[in-house]
Formats: sequence, C-alpha cells, structure tokens
Amino acid sequence: MEKEMNIVVDEGILYYGSFNFSNLDTLMASLEGKELGLAKGSLNFEAKPEFRDIEFAGSKERKIAGMRRLRKWEVKSECEVLDLNDSVLGASLVKKDSDTSSTKFDVYIPKSDLNSEDYKDLLIVGKKHGSGKDVVIHIINTFNTEGITFSLEDNNEASTKMVFEGHYKFKNNEPPFKIYMGK
Repeated sequence: MEKEMNIVVDEGILYYGSFNFSNLDTLMASLEGKELGLAKGSLNFEAKPEFRDIEFAGSKERKIAGMRRLRKWEVKSECEVLDLNDSVLGASLVKKDSDTSSTKFDVYIPKSDLNSEDYKDLLIVGKKHGSGKDVVIHIINTFNTEGITFSLEDNNEASTKMVFEGHYKFKNNEPPFKIYMGK
C-alpha cells in the first residue's frame, strides 16, 4: 500500500481550557499544564450533521440533490477520565470554594448558574499509526454536561464519566468543532 493510512491509535489525551490557535506549529507545546486527564477505556467523538429536506410538489418524499439544507452539527465526545482534579471538577460545573479556611481540604461546590466563562474548549489528541504525528479534535464552547459521576470498585480505578457537547457561538453559524491532522 503506497498511501499512508490515517489510523488514529493508542491513548487519547484530553486538554481543557482556552487555547491559542494563532500559530498551529506551536500548538502542541502550548498545551503543557492544560491536561484534563487520560481517558479510561474508549473515547468517543461524534460530529453529526442534521439536514432538512425542502418539500415541493413532485418530490414524492424522495431525497433530491440540491434540495437539502444543512441545519446544524451535533458535536459530542464521551469518555471516562481517570483523574479527579481541578480541571475535571471545573469542566463539570463544580468550582473551588475560595472562602474555605481549612488547611487540610479544598472544598468544591456546584455552580448554581451558567455563564460565558463556563464554556471552554476541549482538545482530544491522538496519534497517527506509523508516523506518530498528532491528530487533534477541537470541540468549541463546551463543558461536561453529565455533572460528576464515578464509582469505586474493588480491583479497579475510579473514573469520572464525562460528556462534552459543542456549542455554537451566538450569531455565528460556524460549527463547533475542527480537526487538525499532522502532516
């Protein structure tokens, strides 16, 4: 086979926060310290278009080329993250209470409202088989819509179930995801 196959393999590392995409050549180096955690088991990504067929006399309920409208993209990623850290809790709309005076515990409390600062970006980074070049999936304006869910089991590591959905920007029709393939 002469052509390189773009098979994404191995672990998916998740990064969550605000990222600078002005220079893609330095993107990977800029991710230091923004790790959300390692995915346990599988990491799923789905970007699904939603269409609307324009109905007209004579179409006979058939799908007619040129008579479909792309209405929106539903963007979603699901995984279980091994680490329970500030980023995981923040992405899950649970914030650190700054009024705590304890020297032994940090206290986290659920948010009671959603504001623009809660929408951050998620990067899913994998590798191409063979070349080891990076593949980055960028989900725009997202947070964990599942809250906090994890269980402790014998002979198993606890993980937090996370579901991230991309959100459009107000008055902007650009779909809330991009894919960057290393070349």
